[in-house]
Amino acid sequence: MPRSATVGAPLVRVGDFYGQDAPTILPNPATSVFAAGKASPDLATATVAAPTGTVNDGNLPAVVSSAMRQDMELFSPDARLASIARVLSLQTRADALEYMAEVQRKIRPVRPHAPGQ
Repeated sequence: MPRSATVGAPLVRVGDFYGQDAPTILPNPATSVFAAGKASPDLATATVAAPTGTVNDGNLPAVVSSAMRQDMELFSPDARLASIARVLSLQTRADALEYMAEVQRKIRPVRPHAPGQ
């Protein structure tokens, strides 16, 4: 028959798991593109892997939708309608890249951005 634990007595002591081999100072974290101020690439110079591919595959519709939402947040209702019409006209991945580059050119002067962009 197993013995029950004594009430109030710890089952495990924290010191049982700590060794003396743990480092006292951690290394610096790796530098990321976000920390380097390059969070968003310049879409005007970007290329598309399959330029004639449909705009409706993968996560591209979500990315285009995000670009459209950002475009619509910053400008007048007339410009919003133009943005919706522009997105509805997109047929290829190259068209989508061109649209996203247009939005990027419009919002960069208006929104604060990281240095180096």
